[in-house]
Amino acid sequence: MLVQKYGGSSLADPHKIRLVSDRIVKALEYHERLVVVVSAMGTTTDALIELAGSTCSMKDLREMDMLLSTGEQVSAAILSMVLNEKGIQSRSYNGYQLGIITTSDHCDARILEIDAGKINQALDKYMVVVVTGYQGISREGDITTLGRGGSDTTAVALANFLGTRCELYSDVAGIFTCDPRIEPDAQKLACISYEEMLELSRLGANVVNPVAVEIAMNNDIEVYCASTFSEEAGTLLKGHVQGEESRSSVIGLAVKKYIPEEGGANYFREGQGVALVSAVGCNLGEDGRVRETIYQVLSQEMNEPVYLSASTHSISALMPEDRIRKGVRALAEAFFLL
Repeated sequence: MLVQKYGGSSLADPHKIRLVSDRIVKALEYHERLVVVVSAMGTTTDALIELAGSTCSMKDLREMDMLLSTGEQVSAAILSMVLNEKGIQSRSYNGYQLGIITTSDHCDARILEIDAGKINQALDKYMVVVVTGYQGISREGDITTLGRGGSDTTAVALANFLGTRCELYSDVAGIFTCDPRIEPDAQKLACISYEEMLELSRLGANVVNPVAVEIAMNNDIEVYCASTFSEEAGTLLKGHVQGEESRSSVIGLAVKKYIPEEGGANYFREGQGVALVSAVGCNLGEDGRVRETIYQVLSQEMNEPVYLSASTHSISALMPEDRIRKGVRALAEAFFLL
Protein backbone atom coordinates (compact mmCIF):
# COMPACT_ATOMS: atom_id res chain seq x y z
CA MET A 1 0.00 0.00 0.00
CA LEU A 2 1.23 3.48 -0.88
CA VAL A 3 -0.25 6.97 -0.95
CA GLN A 4 0.94 9.33 -3.67
CA LYS A 5 -0.08 12.94 -4.26
CA TYR A 6 0.36 14.85 -7.52
CA GLY A 7 0.20 18.63 -7.49
CA GLY A 8 -1.44 20.89 -10.03
CA SER A 9 1.77 21.47 -12.01
CA SER A 10 2.06 17.70 -12.46
CA LEU A 11 -1.43 17.55 -14.00
CA ALA A 12 -1.39 20.79 -16.00
CA ASP A 13 -2.10 19.28 -19.43
CA PRO A 14 -2.93 15.94 -21.13
CA HIS A 15 0.73 15.09 -21.74
CA LYS A 16 1.63 15.56 -18.08
CA ILE A 17 -1.37 13.54 -16.95
CA ARG A 18 -0.15 10.66 -19.11
CA LEU A 19 3.31 10.98 -17.54
CA VAL A 20 1.70 10.77 -14.11
CA SER A 21 -0.17 7.63 -15.18
CA ASP A 22 3.14 6.09 -16.30
CA ARG A 23 4.64 6.78 -12.87
CA ILE A 24 1.62 5.17 -11.21
CA VAL A 25 1.95 2.06 -13.39
CA LYS A 26 5.63 1.82 -12.38
CA ALA A 27 4.72 2.15 -8.69
CA LEU A 28 2.33 -0.78 -9.05
CA GLU A 29 5.33 -3.00 -9.78
CA TYR A 30 6.19 -2.66 -6.07
CA HIS A 31 2.77 -2.08 -4.47
CA GLU A 32 -0.45 -4.03 -4.88
CA ARG A 33 -2.67 -1.03 -4.19
CA LEU A 34 -2.25 2.74 -4.56
CA VAL A 35 -4.21 5.68 -3.26
CA VAL A 36 -3.48 8.66 -5.52
CA VAL A 37 -4.46 12.13 -4.34
CA VAL A 38 -4.72 14.83 -6.99
CA SER A 39 -4.83 18.61 -7.08
CA ALA A 40 -6.67 20.69 -9.67
CA MET A 41 -5.03 20.91 -13.09
CA GLY A 42 -2.43 23.67 -13.42
CA THR A 43 -3.80 27.06 -12.39
CA THR A 44 -7.44 25.95 -12.32
CA THR A 45 -8.02 27.04 -8.72
CA ASP A 46 -6.62 30.52 -9.43
CA ALA A 47 -8.84 30.75 -12.52
CA LEU A 48 -11.92 29.81 -10.49
CA ILE A 49 -11.08 32.44 -7.87
CA GLU A 50 -10.61 35.02 -10.62
CA LEU A 51 -13.95 34.01 -12.15
CA ALA A 52 -15.73 34.42 -8.84
CA GLY A 53 -14.00 37.72 -8.16
CA SER A 54 -15.11 39.11 -11.51
CA THR A 55 -18.76 38.39 -10.76
CA CYS A 56 -19.23 38.76 -6.99
CA SER A 57 -17.61 39.77 -3.70
CA MET A 58 -16.64 36.16 -2.80
CA LYS A 59 -17.93 36.66 0.76
CA ASP A 60 -20.08 33.52 0.70
CA LEU A 61 -17.45 30.97 1.70
CA ARG A 62 -19.81 28.00 1.47
CA GLU A 63 -20.44 28.73 -2.20
CA MET A 64 -16.72 29.34 -2.78
CA ASP A 65 -16.08 25.81 -1.51
CA MET A 66 -18.74 24.47 -3.89
CA LEU A 67 -16.91 26.24 -6.71
CA LEU A 68 -13.30 25.49 -5.80
CA SER A 69 -13.88 21.79 -5.11
CA THR A 70 -14.72 21.19 -8.78
CA GLY A 71 -11.12 21.53 -9.97
CA GLU A 72 -9.85 18.40 -8.22
CA GLN A 73 -12.82 16.39 -9.45
CA VAL A 74 -11.82 17.07 -13.07
CA SER A 75 -8.24 15.88 -12.40
CA ALA A 76 -9.39 12.74 -10.59
CA ALA A 77 -11.85 11.67 -13.27
CA ILE A 78 -9.45 12.22 -16.20
CA LEU A 79 -6.54 10.45 -14.49
CA SER A 80 -8.77 7.50 -13.61
CA MET A 81 -9.97 7.24 -17.22
CA VAL A 82 -6.37 7.25 -18.47
CA LEU A 83 -5.42 4.49 -16.03
CA ASN A 84 -8.41 2.37 -17.02
CA GLU A 85 -7.42 2.67 -20.68
CA LYS A 86 -4.00 1.32 -19.68
CA GLY A 87 -5.67 -1.72 -18.17
CA ILE A 88 -5.26 -0.55 -14.55
CA GLN A 89 -8.42 -0.98 -12.49
CA SER A 90 -9.07 2.53 -11.20
CA ARG A 91 -11.94 4.56 -9.79
CA SER A 92 -12.09 8.23 -8.79
CA TYR A 93 -13.76 9.51 -5.63
CA ASN A 94 -14.37 12.93 -4.15
CA GLY A 95 -14.18 13.77 -0.46
CA TYR A 96 -17.91 13.24 0.04
CA GLN A 97 -17.86 9.76 -1.53
CA LEU A 98 -14.97 8.60 0.66
CA GLY A 99 -16.39 10.09 3.84
CA ILE A 100 -13.58 12.57 4.54
CA ILE A 101 -15.26 14.42 7.39
CA THR A 102 -14.03 17.91 8.23
CA THR A 103 -14.80 20.87 10.42
CA SER A 104 -17.30 23.44 9.13
CA ASP A 105 -14.66 26.13 8.53
CA HIS A 106 -15.26 26.88 4.86
CA CYS A 107 -12.09 27.51 2.82
CA ASP A 108 -9.93 26.50 5.80
CA ALA A 109 -11.38 23.24 7.16
CA ARG A 110 -9.52 20.53 9.08
CA ILE A 111 -9.97 16.78 8.62
CA LEU A 112 -11.69 15.14 11.59
CA GLU A 113 -12.07 11.54 10.43
CA ILE A 114 -12.14 9.26 7.39
CA ASP A 115 -14.81 6.60 6.83
CA ALA A 116 -12.97 3.29 7.14
CA GLY A 117 -15.65 1.28 5.41
CA LYS A 118 -15.79 3.42 2.29
CA ILE A 119 -12.08 3.59 1.53
CA ASN A 120 -11.45 -0.07 2.37
CA GLN A 121 -14.34 -1.08 0.13
CA ALA A 122 -12.84 0.95 -2.70
CA LEU A 123 -9.39 -0.59 -2.19
CA ASP A 124 -10.88 -4.09 -2.23
CA LYS A 125 -12.28 -3.44 -5.72
CA TYR A 126 -9.65 -1.30 -7.45
CA MET A 127 -5.86 -1.33 -7.83
CA VAL A 128 -5.76 2.49 -7.85
CA VAL A 129 -8.15 4.71 -5.92
CA VAL A 130 -7.87 8.29 -7.18
CA VAL A 131 -8.97 10.82 -4.56
CA THR A 132 -9.72 14.51 -4.94
CA GLY A 133 -7.35 16.38 -2.64
CA TYR A 134 -8.05 19.62 -0.81
CA GLN A 135 -11.65 18.82 0.13
CA GLY A 136 -14.08 16.97 2.34
CA ILE A 137 -17.55 17.26 3.80
CA SER A 138 -18.73 18.75 7.07
CA ARG A 139 -21.00 16.93 9.51
CA GLU A 140 -23.74 19.25 8.26
CA GLY A 141 -23.32 17.79 4.77
CA ASP A 142 -21.61 20.80 3.14
CA ILE A 143 -18.59 20.51 0.85
CA THR A 144 -15.51 22.08 2.45
CA THR A 145 -11.98 22.87 1.29
CA LEU A 146 -8.76 22.67 3.32
CA GLY A 147 -6.95 25.86 2.30
CA ARG A 148 -4.01 26.35 -0.04
CA GLY A 149 -1.88 23.23 -0.34
CA GLY A 150 -4.71 21.19 1.12
CA SER A 151 -4.03 18.23 -1.17
CA ASP A 152 -0.87 17.61 0.87
CA THR A 153 -3.07 17.42 3.95
CA THR A 154 -5.45 14.95 2.29
CA ALA A 155 -2.56 12.71 1.25
CA VAL A 156 -0.81 12.65 4.63
CA ALA A 157 -4.12 12.14 6.47
CA LEU A 158 -4.91 9.15 4.22
CA ALA A 159 -1.40 7.74 4.73
CA ASN A 160 -1.90 8.02 8.47
CA PHE A 161 -5.30 6.33 8.24
CA LEU A 162 -3.90 3.49 6.11
CA GLY A 163 -0.67 3.15 8.08
CA THR A 164 1.61 3.65 5.09
CA ARG A 165 4.23 5.89 3.52
CA CYS A 166 3.31 9.09 1.67
CA GLU A 167 4.92 10.50 -1.46
CA LEU A 168 4.31 14.08 -2.58
CA TYR A 169 5.11 14.84 -6.22
CA SER A 170 5.33 18.28 -7.82
CA ASP A 171 7.52 20.19 -10.28
CA VAL A 172 10.13 20.69 -7.53
CA ALA A 173 12.77 18.00 -6.96
CA GLY A 174 12.60 18.11 -3.17
CA ILE A 175 13.25 20.45 -0.24
CA PHE A 176 16.02 22.99 -0.84
CA THR A 177 18.13 25.11 1.50
CA CYS A 178 16.54 28.20 -0.12
CA ASP A 179 13.81 28.81 -2.65
CA PRO A 180 15.56 28.01 -5.97
CA ARG A 181 13.55 30.77 -7.63
CA ILE A 182 15.26 33.27 -5.32
CA GLU A 183 18.65 31.57 -5.10
CA PRO A 184 19.41 29.25 -8.06
CA ASP A 185 22.44 27.74 -6.29
CA ALA A 186 20.35 26.40 -3.40
CA GLN A 187 21.17 22.81 -2.47
CA LYS A 188 18.66 20.00 -2.12
CA LEU A 189 18.40 18.29 1.26
CA ALA A 190 18.42 14.49 1.42
CA CYS A 191 16.51 14.52 4.73
CA ILE A 192 14.82 17.06 6.94
CA SER A 193 13.15 16.74 10.34
CA TYR A 194 9.48 17.42 11.00
CA GLU A 195 10.30 20.40 13.22
CA GLU A 196 12.54 22.02 10.62
CA MET A 197 10.04 21.46 7.79
CA LEU A 198 7.17 22.80 9.87
CA GLU A 199 9.09 25.97 10.65
CA LEU A 200 10.10 26.45 7.01
CA SER A 201 6.50 25.93 5.88
CA ARG A 202 5.06 28.38 8.40
CA LEU A 203 7.62 31.00 7.42
CA GLY A 204 6.97 30.93 3.70
CA ALA A 205 8.56 27.83 2.13
CA ASN A 206 5.54 26.73 0.07
CA VAL A 207 6.68 23.15 -0.52
CA VAL A 208 4.63 21.16 2.00
CA ASN A 209 1.44 22.42 3.66
CA PRO A 210 2.08 23.11 7.39
CA VAL A 211 -1.03 21.17 8.45
CA ALA A 212 0.23 18.16 6.50
CA VAL A 213 3.59 18.43 8.27
CA GLU A 214 1.84 18.55 11.64
CA ILE A 215 -0.12 15.38 10.86
CA ALA A 216 3.08 13.64 9.76
CA MET A 217 4.94 14.78 12.87
CA ASN A 218 2.18 13.81 15.29
CA ASN A 219 1.86 10.34 13.75
CA ASP A 220 5.48 9.68 12.70
CA ILE A 221 4.68 9.32 8.99
CA GLU A 222 7.60 9.42 6.58
CA VAL A 223 6.89 11.80 3.70
CA TYR A 224 8.95 11.75 0.52
CA CYS A 225 8.98 14.90 -1.66
CA ALA A 226 10.20 14.64 -5.25
CA SER A 227 9.65 15.73 -8.84
CA THR A 228 7.01 14.07 -11.00
CA PHE A 229 9.13 14.50 -14.10
CA SER A 230 12.50 13.24 -12.92
CA GLU A 231 14.02 10.10 -11.39
CA GLU A 232 16.32 12.33 -9.34
CA ALA A 233 16.25 11.49 -5.63
CA GLY A 234 14.03 13.75 -3.55
CA THR A 235 13.91 14.70 0.14
CA LEU A 236 12.69 12.50 2.98
CA LEU A 237 10.76 14.18 5.78
CA LYS A 238 11.02 12.19 9.01
CA GLY A 239 11.46 12.36 12.76
CA HIS A 240 15.19 12.22 13.34
CA VAL A 241 17.86 13.03 10.77
CA GLN A 242 21.05 11.01 11.18
CA GLY A 243 24.00 13.27 11.92
CA GLU A 244 21.66 16.14 12.79
CA GLU A 245 23.74 17.09 15.82
CA SER A 246 26.90 17.61 13.76
CA ARG A 247 25.52 19.43 10.73
CA SER A 248 25.22 23.22 10.33
CA SER A 249 22.74 24.67 12.79
CA VAL A 250 21.01 26.54 9.94
CA ILE A 251 19.34 24.00 7.67
CA GLY A 252 17.52 26.41 5.38
CA LEU A 253 16.12 29.87 4.67
CA ALA A 254 12.49 30.85 4.17
CA VAL A 255 10.98 34.03 2.72
CA LYS A 256 7.49 35.41 3.25
CA LYS A 257 6.50 38.60 1.43
CA TYR A 258 4.21 41.28 2.88
CA ILE A 259 2.90 44.76 2.24
CA PRO A 260 2.12 47.32 4.94
CA GLU A 261 -1.54 47.77 5.86
CA GLU A 262 -3.20 50.82 7.32
CA GLY A 263 -2.26 51.09 10.95
CA GLY A 264 1.48 51.45 10.71
CA ALA A 265 4.59 49.48 9.86
CA ASN A 266 3.81 46.75 12.41
CA TYR A 267 0.72 45.58 10.53
CA PHE A 268 1.26 43.53 7.40
CA ARG A 269 -0.46 41.21 4.96
CA GLU A 270 1.03 39.03 2.25
CA GLY A 271 1.89 40.73 -1.02
CA GLN A 272 4.56 43.20 -2.10
CA GLY A 273 6.77 45.61 -0.19
CA VAL A 274 8.83 43.90 2.52
CA ALA A 275 9.73 40.33 3.34
CA LEU A 276 10.38 38.28 6.44
CA VAL A 277 13.63 36.38 5.84
CA SER A 278 14.11 33.51 8.29
CA ALA A 279 16.96 31.15 9.07
CA VAL A 280 15.65 27.79 10.28
CA GLY A 281 17.22 24.94 12.25
CA CYS A 282 16.57 22.83 15.33
CA ASN A 283 16.76 24.97 18.50
CA LEU A 284 18.23 27.77 16.41
CA GLY A 285 16.67 30.55 18.46
CA GLU A 286 18.90 29.62 21.38
CA ASP A 287 22.13 29.92 19.37
CA GLY A 288 23.72 33.30 20.11
CA ARG A 289 26.52 32.85 17.58
CA VAL A 290 24.07 32.24 14.75
CA ARG A 291 22.01 35.26 15.83
CA GLU A 292 25.10 37.45 15.79
CA THR A 293 26.14 36.17 12.35
CA ILE A 294 22.69 36.91 10.91
CA TYR A 295 22.73 40.38 12.44
CA GLN A 296 26.17 41.19 11.04
CA VAL A 297 25.44 39.79 7.55
CA LEU A 298 22.10 41.55 7.10
CA SER A 299 23.19 44.83 8.71
CA GLN A 300 26.11 44.97 6.30
CA GLU A 301 23.83 44.12 3.37
CA MET A 302 21.28 46.82 4.28
CA ASN A 303 23.84 49.40 5.45
CA GLU A 304 21.91 49.84 8.69
CA PRO A 305 21.13 47.81 11.83
CA VAL A 306 18.40 45.18 11.48
CA TYR A 307 15.89 44.04 14.05
CA LEU A 308 15.82 40.28 14.66
CA SER A 309 13.07 38.17 16.17
CA ALA A 310 13.42 34.54 17.21
CA SER A 311 11.37 31.45 17.97
CA THR A 312 12.56 28.03 19.12
CA HIS A 313 13.62 26.92 15.65
CA SER A 314 14.13 30.16 13.69
CA ILE A 315 15.62 33.66 13.63
CA SER A 316 13.94 36.22 11.37
CA ALA A 317 14.41 39.74 10.03
CA LEU A 318 12.28 42.09 7.94
CA MET A 319 13.91 43.32 4.74
CA PRO A 320 12.82 45.51 1.82
CA GLU A 321 11.60 43.34 -1.02
CA ASP A 322 14.21 44.69 -3.44
CA ARG A 323 16.99 43.39 -1.14
CA ILE A 324 15.63 39.85 -0.70
CA ARG A 325 17.84 38.14 -3.26
CA LYS A 326 21.02 39.76 -1.98
CA GLY A 327 20.07 39.10 1.64
CA VAL A 328 19.27 35.45 1.01
CA ARG A 329 22.46 35.02 -0.99
CA ALA A 330 24.57 36.58 1.77
CA LEU A 331 23.01 34.39 4.47
CA ALA A 332 23.30 31.26 2.33
CA GLU A 333 26.99 31.90 1.81
CA ALA A 334 27.53 32.61 5.50
CA PHE A 335 25.93 29.31 6.54
CA PHE A 336 27.31 27.17 3.68
CA LEU A 337 23.89 26.46 2.18
CA LEU A 338 25.04 26.71 -1.46
